Amino acid sequence: MPSLSQRLTSLTKQVEKWERNPSLVGAVAMAMIDERIAEIETFQPTRKRGGRPRMSEASLLGLTRTVDAYKSRNGIDSDTAALNFLARHMFGLRGLKAKQWVKTHANKLPAARKLRSK
Repeated sequence: MPSLSQRLTSLTKQVEKWERNPSLVGAVAMAMIDERIAEIETFQPTRKRGGRPRMSEASLLGLTRTVDAYKSRNGIDSDTAALNFLARHMFGLRGLKAKQWVKTHANKLPAARKLRSK
């Protein structure tokens, strides 16, 4: 199969021939080509999103409810202590993974509370 550039070159020659010798078939073909070129010119590939997936609003609201419920039940003042308990007892995380989980979710709590206050 010929390359795309070779096919476009032959198509260009065919269109030039239709323009020199107008015919109904040539006019219809050129109209179809013109429509496709307009579609190609407006086409923009979607950007691939990088990074980690974002937490949904429902997950963020659930996080604040869970942390606040644990704090009120056990008389704890800090979010970090509540998150440490959740990491260890609900999710079974230990060591570095638990620290990372707590740090990540502690950073997400203000956004979740802001979302809840709306």
